[in-house]
Amino acid sequence: MLHKQSIKKEKEMERIKKKQVSRAIKEGNLEKARIYSEMAIRRHKESIQYLKMSSKLDQVRLKLEQQQALSKISKSMKNVTKILGKELKGSLNLMQMGKILEKVESKMDDLEIMDETMQEILKGSETVASSNEVEDLIQQFQDEKEINQVDQLTDQLLNLPSLDGVPELVTEKVKPTKTRQKESLKN
Repeated sequence: MLHKQSIKKEKEMERIKKKQVSRAIKEGNLEKARIYSEMAIRRHKESIQYLKMSSKLDQVRLKLEQQQALSKISKSMKNVTKILGKELKGSLNLMQMGKILEKVESKMDDLEIMDETMQEILKGSETVASSNEVEDLIQQFQDEKEINQVDQLTDQLLNLPSLDGVPELVTEKVKPTKTRQKESLKN
């Protein structure tokens, strides 16, 4: 359930970031963009917190499972020691003792695997968000806005009406660079 909450918060963050922040920047309202950016970052941090809580619950669950497994292993070890005791008192059958020792070794391997798994889970590292996230997000959208504006200006320049009747020197200065380059290649 916590994992689902994390995904929900992450989606909210993406929605805020894509729609509201970009709209505020397009409107030129940086204060609004800053507030929306803070909201998006807050949602992202909430998402991370839900993931952390989910991870901690999984750790607790694994510890409980490990304790349960250790309990089963200790019961098995008691049985093994009883059987070993009987075998040592009775006839010293090396084949049966070998099988019993293999069972003990198998149980110890299981215990070691569970311990290694727990250690790997507990090694998870935390990432701390920097204080410049808001500015970075705003800068990203401003860069996108500038690219869009350059594209629009280029389109407008290419769609200028014909300049017939204007001296050639003036039209050379007004023509876009790409057009001048194409004409120079033709000559």
